[in-house]
Amino acid sequence: MLTSSILLILLILGIYAYLLSSPKLPANTDEIIQDVLDADTVEQITGDTGFADSDGVSIWYNHIPAVGDKRGAIILVMGHSTNIFGWPDYLIDVLLGAGYDVIRYDNRGIGMSDWVKRWSVESAYSLEDMAKDCIAILDHLKLDKVHLVGASMGGMIAQRLAISYGQRFHTLTSIMSSGFMADPKLTLVPAPFKRGMSKILGRYGWRPTEKNSIKIGISLVRLLRNNKSHRVDAKDIAQKMKYDMRERKGFNRRVLKQHNKAIELSGSRYDELGSIAIPTLVIHGKRDPLVKIEHAHKYAPMIPHVKTLYLDKMGHDLPRELNEDISRAILSLISGS
Repeated sequence: MLTSSILLILLILGIYAYLLSSPKLPANTDEIIQDVLDADTVEQITGDTGFADSDGVSIWYNHIPAVGDKRGAIILVMGHSTNIFGWPDYLIDVLLGAGYDVIRYDNRGIGMSDWVKRWSVESAYSLEDMAKDCIAILDHLKLDKVHLVGASMGGMIAQRLAISYGQRFHTLTSIMSSGFMADPKLTLVPAPFKRGMSKILGRYGWRPTEKNSIKIGISLVRLLRNNKSHRVDAKDIAQKMKYDMRERKGFNRRVLKQHNKAIELSGSRYDELGSIAIPTLVIHGKRDPLVKIEHAHKYAPMIPHVKTLYLDKMGHDLPRELNEDISRAILSLISGS
């Protein structure tokens, strides 16, 4: 009996130590979060908002006008289970300041767009369906041709758009993405990232409070950045998550399975990447803990006349410290088209 009790205690201590080894939060995070929760909610959206109909699916968008003389428009396609706030303000500000309208939107299943509550494995949507959501927004806004930027799963959707609807886009930028996520010769989801996620969810996911949800968000950013020298702005994340939880619809847990299935259904684009005829830039981080850079090394050369930017200090995120490099590369591609 004593031995069993000791083993149970050791097990509990082992689990506790495992959870404590999750990515550490920035200093004073508890106080920062509490201050944000106690203060008035800060508005996080500027410009026009609306909904576009995509074959019966309602897609929410945000259209932000350029600063100064207008040179065109850029549409941003975000990744797996991530809403518009995955695009950092500092990147958007640079694009706006360069004279480009910025259009960002919530993918189906997330944010203010249709959550597809009757979703099933048999009736699951694909990345091809999600690409049509982007076209629906362009049609709704009466925009014939824009520049296209996608990140992570959004990069996969952007590749599909460039393949199937290339006439609607001037350029393509695919960031931290893949041409075939399930390529058996490449890493799917690295084990260290899985362990990191399990620690974060085990530590903060057991009690679904606003504070714990924000802690999950901050911890996930740190895990994805995979670079301790890149600052995590806990206050900004807390303000955006609070706004999303109180002023929008919050997070849809069902979207995790939906977006996984969309990627699975769409399979490989390897045989079609060669048909992309618009100027293309592939950006990827050498420290990416989720989509290893080996994916970029494989799919980028399949795109004709592609330009690449591989950043030594970049993980699976768009940190402020690399914003100048990333935004400069995007604007260089766009201005040269």
